[in-house]
Amino acid sequence: MMQFSLVIGCRDEHVQHPLEEDLHDLDNVVMLEYSLNHGLSWKLVQRPCSPSTPGCQSHFSRGTVYHSTEFNRWKRVTLRLPRHTWSSNTRLRLREGNLDEYGQPQEEGRPKRNIEWAVDNLYIGHQCSGLCSGHGRCTLDGCICDDNFHGQKCIPVHKLHRAIRADFDENPRVQHHRRRSSDDSEDLVEVNPNFVPLEDLELYDISLVGGQLVENFDGCGVIVSGKNVYFGAPGVR
Repeated sequence: MMQFSLVIGCRDEHVQHPLEEDLHDLDNVVMLEYSLNHGLSWKLVQRPCSPSTPGCQSHFSRGTVYHSTEFNRWKRVTLRLPRHTWSSNTRLRLREGNLDEYGQPQEEGRPKRNIEWAVDNLYIGHQCSGLCSGHGRCTLDGCICDDNFHGQKCIPVHKLHRAIRADFDENPRVQHHRRRSSDDSEDLVEVNPNFVPLEDLELYDISLVGGQLVENFDGCGVIVSGKNVYFGAPGVR
């Protein structure tokens, strides 16, 4: 297996706020590639495969192509190295690349726009138990679990929520109701624990990429009351 932490465009303000930029000028990528012939030729460890990709029919994968619009903050990557990469001569590399006009990675050519990126906590070796369930760092001694996860496989300390409901208003936990009586009316404020504000989504292990909170007259227009999450950024959404 292989695991590493990656950030792309760590000092680039345009990557941090990409909604008004053009996709092909902005969305640089970092690719994980392998070579079996001492570095004479290189291929992606895993090619992106989606329903619109020719030749991809049943097994869909995002591939080993990492977008600056998704990795603008430190994020961990964990993967099993496919069998076709196994050999006594295997070399691995991470390099900056480009997307073509169809949004597919170009395996040759210099980057259109140089941006800074960094790698940390690199591990290549025997597979940790359950790949640490995606919530831990693999080491030679086993998993080092993230906060709120524990055990050999980094399972949650607390039970996961079975349902989430969010309306993305400034304070979705608070709902206003009007109670009428024969001689007066009174505004009541009721706290509803089933509503999840936008900033609390991380508690449910949900990340927001390529979207932002907008008023009901922005984005797609007036479709709901209050605010909504509008996905209009270039790159990964």
